[in-house]
Amino acid sequence: MSLKGMGTSEALKAVAQKKEGETLSLLINRSGETKTTNVTVARRKNVWANEAGWQQEIKLPPGVSQYIFGGSVAATATLTQTEQRPSNIFLLVSIYSKDAPPFAVDDLKFFVLDGTNQQLRHVSLDEIKYGIQLEVARNWKGGNYPPPPPPSPQRQYTISGMENGNYTITNLGGGMASVSGTSNSTYTVTPQPDYSQLGYSLGLAIRQYRDNKSNQKLLEQGKQAIASWEGPYFKSQAPVVAGENRGGGIMYWTGSSRRPQPPYRVVLFLTDPRTQKEEHVTFAFGAGAEKIKEEMANQTAATAPQSKAQGSLTNGDVVGMVKAGLSTEIIIAKIKATSCSFETDPTTLKELKGAGVPDSVILAMIQAPKN
Repeated sequence: MSLKGMGTSEALKAVAQKKEGETLSLLINRSGETKTTNVTVARRKNVWANEAGWQQEIKLPPGVSQYIFGGSVAATATLTQTEQRPSNIFLLVSIYSKDAPPFAVDDLKFFVLDGTNQQLRHVSLDEIKYGIQLEVARNWKGGNYPPPPPPSPQRQYTISGMENGNYTITNLGGGMASVSGTSNSTYTVTPQPDYSQLGYSLGLAIRQYRDNKSNQKLLEQGKQAIASWEGPYFKSQAPVVAGENRGGGIMYWTGSSRRPQPPYRVVLFLTDPRTQKEEHVTFAFGAGAEKIKEEMANQTAATAPQSKAQGSLTNGDVVGMVKAGLSTEIIIAKIKATSCSFETDPTTLKELKGAGVPDSVILAMIQAPKN
């Protein structure tokens, strides 16, 4: 189909005759350079329904599930990039609780670092919604549309020590950069000298009608765009319960137009629901990720003999600490900081009580996860 010589309205009508899914070949002339591109015809509402950035993604080598909390929770992560948003990275994460007690997930403690060891900025769903609503306000016709209030600043954490795996989290509180602005768009109609008053009034009415229809479409598109992000975005408000598989995507960006570079390191911090201690899992993605994985494997191998030498804490160890006169607080702290292999059947509990082990220490032994 050739659109040569057609006006805009004629060209749009001709394109509208094409069926959804058909391919349209476009010849584009820009600054004297001619290019040909093929586009697939689609209804606007269907395009908006799939607008979220990860719909057209370039997946980096996916991470393998890692088990934490004594094997009761599995965490999986995947990174994707899109050509539509070159300065963004999308983290797709899945957390499956097999039989762990309910625990909270703080997605602000999910970190993505690129090949320059720079921490990418976490983008909240509220910030995405605000950006979409602000675009609606800026493109409103026939008067001002009230801009949305900026989202509240979210907590911000930084991570350090990624080279040796001894991670440190720092809470910087609020102060996240937020976008703000107001809409100054107005629509004015200047009467032309050759218009009669009746003709001008009719033309103004037509323009206002078109503006109202345009605004209605704009609102609908904004709602569809927000819905396309709300569905797949990672939710962290409610606790993860046993048997639940919590998944979703989170967008990260460099904070500028700089495109992030591989290899990428992803670190997820989760709080053990039984000990309230934070555990972390690390993934590596993209070109050069094998080096990171090798470093992680070497570190694990180096620490394994030390862990084996220390061994698991047993009932005899606890009884020995009690007889040595160590305080209850010290014994409980040792239980929480060490892998344990306690026997806590009713007969053994009676023996512990007879050996003078305090009830608070026996309770800590019962609650301690087994190695």
